[in-house]
Amino acid sequence: VWEANGQWRRPDGDVDYERSKVLLLVHPSTPIARTAVQTVIERYRQKFEQESVLWESARVCIAS
Repeated sequence: VWEANGQWRRPDGDVDYERSKVLLLVHPSTPIARTAVQTVIERYRQKFEQESVLWESARVCIAS
């Protein structure tokens, strides 16, 4: 987790800026894992009264 500067375009077109957090989460590409991530996002959105939460995903290869 690290700090970031976020921005959001309001419905009236103006842009708001706010402190943000970035969470890097590595997980398997399974329906169960995706559902778990969506649950975390929804809880965060509700707890901090956010209209939306960005979720970006990318496939990676890791060695075990």
